[in-house]
Amino acid sequence: MPPKNKRQSTKKNKKKGNTTASNNEAPPNSNRSTKQYDVNEKDFLFPGGLPDNFHEYEDGRKKSIQASYTSVYTRYKKATREFVNFMIQNTPEWVAGNRNSVDFLLTAAEWMVENRFEIHANVMRDLKLAIRLRKRVGESLYGGGDVGHKYFIDILVFCWSHLLTLPRLKDKQRIQVESDENEKYTRNKNSYEALMFDEEDEDEAAFLIDEVPFPSVPVPRPKLQAEQQPWTIDELMKSDDRTDSILFLFALDDFMGAISYQYKSLAQNCSRHEQSTEIIEDLLEAATTANMTIQQVQQLEMEFITDHEHINTPYRMLSAIVLPEITFHTCQIVKNHGKEWTGRIEQDVFSFLGDCLECTFRNQEEKADALISDFCHRYEMNPSGFDEITKWVQGVFSITKMEVPLMAEIPILKKQLELAKSLGQNHKLPKSHTWLSNMEYIGGDRAIHHTLRLLQSFSKIIESTPNDKKILNRPGFFGPSPFRPERVRKIHGDLDEYLMADILPQWFLMCRHGIIGQTNIPHEPELCPLFVLLRDYVQKPHKPVTWSLVFAVHALLTATLDAAPAYNVLMNMSDAVFQNYFQQLDHAFKFITKEKDTRLTASFAQNMGTVSFLKNLGLDKFGRKALWNPLCASTTLLTLSYFGNMEVGCALIDCRAQLRITLHLFHALKVLGLVREGQIPFLDILNQYFKSSRGVWEGPLPRRGEFVKRFWICFGMSATDSKQMSEEAKISILDRRIGNNTKQSWGRGKGRKMSPIEPSELLTSYRRICNRDFHDVVDRHHTVEQRARTKGTEIYGMAVRTNDTMDSITTEDESAFLSLVLLAICR
Repeated sequence: MPPKNKRQSTKKNKKKGNTTASNNEAPPNSNRSTKQYDVNEKDFLFPGGLPDNFHEYEDGRKKSIQASYTSVYTRYKKATREFVNFMIQNTPEWVAGNRNSVDFLLTAAEWMVENRFEIHANVMRDLKLAIRLRKRVGESLYGGGDVGHKYFIDILVFCWSHLLTLPRLKDKQRIQVESDENEKYTRNKNSYEALMFDEEDEDEAAFLIDEVPFPSVPVPRPKLQAEQQPWTIDELMKSDDRTDSILFLFALDDFMGAISYQYKSLAQNCSRHEQSTEIIEDLLEAATTANMTIQQVQQLEMEFITDHEHINTPYRMLSAIVLPEITFHTCQIVKNHGKEWTGRIEQDVFSFLGDCLECTFRNQEEKADALISDFCHRYEMNPSGFDEITKWVQGVFSITKMEVPLMAEIPILKKQLELAKSLGQNHKLPKSHTWLSNMEYIGGDRAIHHTLRLLQSFSKIIESTPNDKKILNRPGFFGPSPFRPERVRKIHGDLDEYLMADILPQWFLMCRHGIIGQTNIPHEPELCPLFVLLRDYVQKPHKPVTWSLVFAVHALLTATLDAAPAYNVLMNMSDAVFQNYFQQLDHAFKFITKEKDTRLTASFAQNMGTVSFLKNLGLDKFGRKALWNPLCASTTLLTLSYFGNMEVGCALIDCRAQLRITLHLFHALKVLGLVREGQIPFLDILNQYFKSSRGVWEGPLPRRGEFVKRFWICFGMSATDSKQMSEEAKISILDRRIGNNTKQSWGRGKGRKMSPIEPSELLTSYRRICNRDFHDVVDRHHTVEQRARTKGTEIYGMAVRTNDTMDSITTEDESAFLSLVLLAICR
């Protein structure tokens, strides 16, 4: 379920370079697709130098809530394990059957039905999740032929249909069981776990009756064919490499679908608001969706690698999914020609084949020779086995080249087929990009493994490029040039040249010589995770690319594809808004410095310099397509809005307590009836925006008789000193003069710090985005049926969090607050 689009629901809806002959030579092994040019260091000088206070925004304020969200594939494995353990442990020892066989679950279910065993809801919930996700994999292109998994799903469905007829635990028993059950999860409880795994209410449960694969009446006992043997419990738990890999990619497909939906909506809204900056709100929403999905993929990938240490690269995962036959034949070769056989052979084989896949993606097939030698040596293969393994690896190379061909390789593949045909071999060029064809947003015309190959190929170019050089792609090498958004119909092929010529070479510069490469922007994992991943990619090109990076870059291409109708409008508008923001800052700064008796404090100058430094995110020298494509533009504007404008703005607008002095005085005048609401609109606006700030008010709004005391408390004084200051103020007013005592009291609070104005108290969306605080999110957009069918999935949890965040962004108060340039009003 993709996140809703708020706008649709609320509105009708000459490059310089001193080159030499050596400089113009292509890097080694680059197929002459690129050239290197000297970097002019003067182009990358930062106005004012690097800020030295970025750390204050990470350490000086409250730490972000970095909640660890349990992934659904981890949850389904846990659910399967807990259900199996429950069935075995609650069946008496005298019940006959092999307890290490999955068939024992059938026996256990029958015994429980016969004895009217009472079941608690957690068991059925775990069983439902295990069935739903295993069924999804079983119906996929790759899991459909897995007899072992099919049979196990039939066993789980049998258990469901029979256990459904049993009574639930009585109240006291249920409370105790659930209390014991919950105690196990208390330490690792997620802030939004209730959104994903709580029990369905009656309306939700009604949608599950007779839902395939949840029958409401008992089904017959499943049977295996005579020659087949049921899995053992251990074999079941160890057989999930492929299943987990497919679920991982399904999650990526769901997430990419959410991004696609958001940027399609953005393009549609842009056509209706072509001359309006209201579209910027949609850009912020789109960036929020993209960033939250990228963060979730990073979490998923870490959890997956922790659980499957041998599948630590995308290539090994692809090998486990798409090379089952080659894996089987390779296992047979090892068994027939090797001297050592272990239970880990299948894992070793698809890891080995995955590493060979990586050689192809890197265009370095020659490195596979060492991999083959090491593998054969490990299993002491004889010469015949070595030759057979080599042939299968060569087959992997051919399959991969035909699956993810680059434009320059297609003519070569066609010539090879013509040669084979002339030799009497009737071969046809197979259809490409079929490995993930059942995944709508990361397969077929949007194949994410094609993006993987482009990224891994470019990493070799990065590795061979010295630090004082920049990369220039040869036009037309990867596809039609120049890029024209109106002719884009798919990602692979249509956007290859765009990525390899317009995006990656420019971000290579940004990550080596630009702001992203020179410093860490506060909250960058939350505000611009794409930029962080690109920086790691440029700094460590020798490493295999990660799924997180591939997903993030693929999201950039997806956004470009789906927002193509409004591509140029979005680019121009984003650039204009960015430049206009800094023009307002410049105007405000000039206005302040021209005033007489103006004293710029170190804090003011430092914070103003911090925000001004962010202008380096939009330097034209890095290329407009790289900077202002839909995803990068929305990410930059999100960073500028929440860190530059809101966080630094809140620090700057009150750096000398000027805001709290003004608001306390304004509030007192209103309470005393000396100023009416609407008489000073600008102060009315500020008062509305900062009314919930503890830094400004330190509690509820002051009442008559406590104005002075409450002000001094907010100014940083203790309650005792503030009370005395209040008393002295009364005396001085009565005397119409300021006495010596008042002057002495000024030093009492010296050295104390005022509570800072926290943007998380002012904007819910800031708390969601920068602090990752989702403890109070509410699902307002899923119907009961949608919630029943998607609760417990990755996309449901992400959609609820994202929708709630976008709801916050588009509320009247937050939308207006975000549009206010805080640093410009400091004057």
